[in-house]
Amino acid sequence: ASNGKSVVAVSSCDSLQVIVEEVLLLLEKHELIVKMPYLEKRSDTICGESSAAAGDVSGGGGHGSASATGIRIGGTRLHPTLLGRATYLSSLPIRVGLEIYEHMSQGRAQGVVLVDQLHLLFMMTPVDQFAMRFLADNSLWGVLARRWDKYDDDRKRVLERIGINYVYVQQRAINKIMPKNERYYQQDRKGKRLWLALIMQELVEERPFQQIISNFQASSSEAKDSQRLHEKELEDLQSSGAMFSGKVAQFALNVGYEDIGVLFQHLISRIAFGAKADILPLCEIPFVQVVRARKLHRQGYKTVEDIAGAKASELSRILDLKPERTATKISEMIIQHARTICQRRAADQRLVLDQSVFGAGSF
Repeated sequence: ASNGKSVVAVSSCDSLQVIVEEVLLLLEKHELIVKMPYLEKRSDTICGESSAAAGDVSGGGGHGSASATGIRIGGTRLHPTLLGRATYLSSLPIRVGLEIYEHMSQGRAQGVVLVDQLHLLFMMTPVDQFAMRFLADNSLWGVLARRWDKYDDDRKRVLERIGINYVYVQQRAINKIMPKNERYYQQDRKGKRLWLALIMQELVEERPFQQIISNFQASSSEAKDSQRLHEKELEDLQSSGAMFSGKVAQFALNVGYEDIGVLFQHLISRIAFGAKADILPLCEIPFVQVVRARKLHRQGYKTVEDIAGAKASELSRILDLKPERTATKISEMIIQHARTICQRRAADQRLVLDQSVFGAGSF
């Protein structure tokens, strides 16, 4: 029995070593890590040589460059590259990080189309979370093919930049048998990512849920009822999209793509609230959602300060709140929250001013 346990233990260790080696090969293949010989720090000279060697690895920029720190395994030290570090810090799965990095690199090389938000949203869409839900069947391809023919030149330019193929979409729409090769699966993921990005585009443009469902709904002959688009899916896409877009923005900044990372950051709040940029300040106030924010904005209340100085009766009238007793209470709560936000901002500004004058170490 003792010998049997030893054999099992050795076998388990061998299997674990094989798995570790395969993972390391995968990480190295995708340039997420680099390997360097491990040098013992025996003297100042050796330390200097070791530091110089690490400097050679960490310098140079690009996703192939590595961090000056690493992990020792046997006689090898593993160093994360800039791409590997960005993937880790953003908490993105490796495949997703590599995929987004490819889309971002291509966008920066060819130019990001900014006639609307679609090109950016394409890179900020959590496609894996919905792959087994309303993306599980082929009904989306029929709708996408019909919409494609109605797109203007600007929208088609976006589709060209992201690399989705028109012929592929048409063939999937008619359920044509196609070889399941690498190109097939690449186009499949791009098509599903595009589909979700188009829906997110509608959300950030403040389209009502029912209108979005009507625009993107497959017919009963194309999709089962369980796979049809519902409000619950839109709510999940909006909340998941906001969380995922935050990770993508952090990934872009950490990988050295500050220019596109800033563009991503501007969209996070729009995705979270489902609103255009002009009413985002109002959406930050509790009890003020998109519909109410738009009503207030149309009546000249465009900032948090405007709401903080408003009268409860005026807000109740604009928002058409009923019954009167409840309306007054809600309006007063909105005003109070707006004042709290203003007070917090003022305190933050005073702190920044004091630190700039007296120095951060004075507090």
